Amino acid sequence: MVAQSDDPVAGNDVDRVRVSTPALELTPPARLGVLLEQEEGDLRITGFSEDSAARDAGLQTGDQLRAIDHERLTRLPDLRLALWRRVPGDTLTLTIARGAVEQTLVLTLR
Repeated sequence: MVAQSDDPVAGNDVDRVRVSTPALELTPPARLGVLLEQEEGDLRITGFSEDSAARDAGLQTGDQLRAIDHERLTRLPDLRLALWRRVPGDTLTLTIARGAVEQTLVLTLR
């Protein structure tokens, strides 16, 4: 639809066009389902959400997140970037430290 402009600055010789596009359905963000604390280069799990993929994969409170798909995690922004293009249902390899022992787990994001 084209409508004549009522903008006094532009004058009456400017046309405006309204374009409508269909609404996009956005995929919900992928979630590990963990509550984290960042301390001295470590991301430590302090709790879990109700429907936590991480807890179901065997993670525990106190575990440290070390890497996602072999990409080192030291800060919360590292985790956000690692999950940026992920969608629920994606699987990833998560490296954690539990005490002095490092472990690798595979989990499916929700």
